[in-house]
Amino acid sequence: VVVVVRKRTSSGVPLTGMKLWVKADAGVTADANGFVSQWQDQTPAGTNHLSQATSASQPKLIADGVNGMPVLRFDGANDFVQFTTRLTTIRTVFWVVKEDSAATPDYRPLLGDYQSADFHGGYSQIWYWGGSSQVLNGQTWVNGMPVDGTQTNRPKAMSVISVVTTGNTSADRFSSDRVYGRYWWGDLAELIVYDRTLTGTEQKSVEDYLALKYGLYVPTVATPTISPNGGGSFTGSTTITLATTTPEASIYYTTDGSEPTTSSTLYAEP
Repeated sequence: VVVVVRKRTSSGVPLTGMKLWVKADAGVTADANGFVSQWQDQTPAGTNHLSQATSASQPKLIADGVNGMPVLRFDGANDFVQFTTRLTTIRTVFWVVKEDSAATPDYRPLLGDYQSADFHGGYSQIWYWGGSSQVLNGQTWVNGMPVDGTQTNRPKAMSVISVVTTGNTSADRFSSDRVYGRYWWGDLAELIVYDRTLTGTEQKSVEDYLALKYGLYVPTVATPTISPNGGGSFTGSTTITLATTTPEASIYYTTDGSEPTTSSTLYAEP
């Protein structure tokens, strides 16, 4: 038996512990010029919207911001959006984001808060080296690869950034941080926030969903397992089980030794 695994494009995004989910292809209220006043929360609760009532501080909806998908564009001068409800128990966050190619170095935050600096941006790097220990002692990834956020520059191409913190962190907005006049300069397509530490499998599921949705990179899939795993012989018939730890994956197989394709038999049960 040989198998091939192909990642589906359905989301597989876990909902347990999700406190905020906004995406530029859903729930955006914009005026005739594309300036956004509200961005509706897509969590099951659907109550923690992002909004900006001041027209001069509203980001702009760009219909084709990345591979035919919309984004919200922030000008780096005064654009930001405020949460309906401040979050104080943030443990896992995902962004689909990029810094504008023209953005000048500054301490630009990926999330902000009126009093804490948990997500303090570095001068050019993702995180400020003297920032929150809960973030710095956690782990940051860019496009599925672990990085040191204090040494890694903010991406100039659309990317998936994710972070798992070591303790509760706070935020009440995207783009601005406290009262220092520092703002995000670039695009945001999607933002997902959890109040729990996702497992490695859950985290990869979210990253894969985002990467496939926005055409950013081709996610890797786990090697499938076969049980029993061979090496012996049997007479008559036996039951074979195929499995993979990749969420939302499809397994195709053949029984004649030929290379399987997506036209081969789709595994459904042992």
